[in-house]
Amino acid sequence: MNITDFGEKISRCRQNQNLTQEEFAAKLCVTPQAVSRWERNQSLPDITIMQDICRILNISADYLLNIEGGQISENYDTRIYQQVMAILRNCDEPVCIQFGESFLKLFMENTWKEYVEEQRRHLAEEGFLLPAVKVMDQLSLEKNEIQIVSYQKILYQEKTKKITENTSRDIMEKLGSVVKENYAHILNAQIVKILTDNLKIAYPAQIEGIVPEKISYSLLLEVLKIFVSRGNTMLHLMKLIEFIEGELRNQPNLTAAELAEGAENCLI
Repeated sequence: MNITDFGEKISRCRQNQNLTQEEFAAKLCVTPQAVSRWERNQSLPDITIMQDICRILNISADYLLNIEGGQISENYDTRIYQQVMAILRNCDEPVCIQFGESFLKLFMENTWKEYVEEQRRHLAEEGFLLPAVKVMDQLSLEKNEIQIVSYQKILYQEKTKKITENTSRDIMEKLGSVVKENYAHILNAQIVKILTDNLKIAYPAQIEGIVPEKISYSLLLEVLKIFVSRGNTMLHLMKLIEFIEGELRNQPNLTAAELAEGAENCLI
């Protein structure tokens, strides 16, 4: 697959559909910055949204990925195809734990999943949604090394002297604190959609017709990233959405930074 050609095709086909980067991003529930990175060949989209990309741009996956006859390897090796697709899927993981060989047995057991759920509940109490956590062995790491990674950015890493019965819990407690500290980086449009869809169940009158109709996922995402980066939580997300909607009703051209600052002054 020619990544340079990929970015050029995304950009050209988007413009052929008379879509701006923000309009295209909103249809995919991603950020305009993500689209910009694709078109500048700085990253690749998650393979799970490839079908939506092709549908919106009215093109085939074969054309977009330079696949001849449904293959991406010169010798029609399906193993290579699966490896490439796996690499593409891993490009945009919001939360991933990578570990060296010494941790393999620990993560083959299921106890670590219980501790993840424990952290998920703790974070939810402050309005943070912890997305699915991917764990994977990484042979390039030292045997006793572990990393917490988001979108290929290392958020935390350490070398453990000794693996004990408490190691799983310790790692997941560290995961919880790292996620909270870096939530502005982890937050994405899909998480925002899940959160707002959940609010619609309890508060339909306040949310239906507002998100994404009046407040796009991409704008709400930008506001939340700024809001959270300043040390705030999303515990009162509904009130935050109400504030944004009211401000935009009076001043439609307010920026995400201005909305985040206003929300902080009024709601905190």
